[in-house]
Amino acid sequence: MYFLYIGQLEPYKGVRVLLDAWKKFIAEYPEARLEIAGSGSLEEEVRGAVTRIRGIQYHGFIAHDRLPELIYGARATILPTLAYETFGLSIIESFAAGVPVIVSRIGATPELVEDGVNGYLVTPHDPSALYSAFTNMAGASWNTLSENAKRSANKYTIAQYRLTLQALYMTLTGRSL
Repeated sequence: MYFLYIGQLEPYKGVRVLLDAWKKFIAEYPEARLEIAGSGSLEEEVRGAVTRIRGIQYHGFIAHDRLPELIYGARATILPTLAYETFGLSIIESFAAGVPVIVSRIGATPELVEDGVNGYLVTPHDPSALYSAFTNMAGASWNTLSENAKRSANKYTIAQYRLTLQALYMTLTGRSL
């Protein structure tokens, strides 16, 4: 079982919060792994964590076309950002693979993730909340979360976007296309 972080290794992305939560989680789930892919100013700190904290593997920067192979095997994708971010494409990519997410309850992510349905929302800056989400994700509800994640991805297909846009156009103009 592994959890996956893909993103910039910057303080505002919550990497330190992730590492703090992982220390506690790995003590209770020694068979688990945390796979980290990305680059940034905290790269050396992450490399150091690999030697100090059990169960972490660092991949460095990975090209976008190689990400699906990491995503498909993950128990969850972790996005512990501390910043207000907009639409999370990595969340939708995870959902499309049937992989639930653990994300910070900040910015636009609560509009994409239903807590306990297709993933978990956690309080930013809170390693204990992230640890609890890891523990929940390791539990038996994963199959349901995975199926719900796949269903959630269907809301964001090109066909669904077109239908939504057409309905909006018809509402605003009073005419059909």
